[in-house]
Amino acid sequence: MPCLCIAFRCRLVCVSMHRKSRQSGDELFDVLGRRWALRLVWEMGDAALTYRELASRVPEMSTSVLTDRLRELRAARLVEHANGYRLTPVGRELRTQLGSMRDWAERVGFAVDS
Repeated sequence: MPCLCIAFRCRLVCVSMHRKSRQSGDELFDVLGRRWALRLVWEMGDAALTYRELASRVPEMSTSVLTDRLRELRAARLVEHANGYRLTPVGRELRTQLGSMRDWAERVGFAVDS
């Protein structure tokens, strides 16, 4: 339920209350809901990729957004950076779930109308 507060002075109280009422998976959805986050997880697969390789796999993404998303994915412990960017075991598990979503999308003929 969105906050109905209007006054600026109550904003800190409301933000604190909303954080306490969040569900355990909400932070994950916040990270994965950011533009390009899931695409990066998908592109990483099982191989370690350099920043340049990731940028070339998603050329539509600006370098500043790529940097931000990698930082967020590392903070969420989905990606690690050692000799390139690679998925952690948790990130690889997430990628498996994305594969299931992709299979579902193909099975139902999911397409976005332009």
